[in-house]
Amino acid sequence: MTTTEDLTALLDQYFVGPIAPAIVDKLQVALSELEQHPARRAGEESSFRANGRRHQGELWRERLARGLDRPGPRELAIWVAASRTGYPSPRPYCPEPLVGTWTQVAPTPAQWKLSLDGSLETTDRELGGSDRWRVHRLVDGEGPEGDELWVSEGRSRDFESLIIKRLGRDEIELLLTGTRESTPYRWRRA
Repeated sequence: MTTTEDLTALLDQYFVGPIAPAIVDKLQVALSELEQHPARRAGEESSFRANGRRHQGELWRERLARGLDRPGPRELAIWVAASRTGYPSPRPYCPEPLVGTWTQVAPTPAQWKLSLDGSLETTDRELGGSDRWRVHRLVDGEGPEGDELWVSEGRSRDFESLIIKRLGRDEIELLLTGTRESTPYRWRRA
């Protein structure tokens, strides 16, 4: 799994691009060092287990490494790039069925535009400062029903959570949870 082509494909799929050849080379060197030093590799694997929650809502964690305690070669490569400085940002997990423009019909009228890159525009009064979105998988299976739609401001790790109760082709039912009273939301595709 340490070929340049394999690493380039992984980085292209799970990180915001474009991916420069120097980034792939840097990752190849880091992985080679881990292979030569089993104690360092064990430390990375331990860190993968201990810090996995920090990367929830990122495409690689939700689709490739969900539920893993010990990384294989692909997961380790992504973990190194996601957890160290000098690499591109991991892509958010933004399932295509949620991407698009939605009209909120409850609790109050509003507009929502969710883009594949994780950007968000909304006129909702309660969550109007939010400009980023991603999904954290809570249930086994394909989802996203039962999963959480997280909305946040900027690159903040703080977020508001909406549970995806039902997803149809043209309508979504959500439940805003958190410190306030749970609020049902209903959106229709615009």
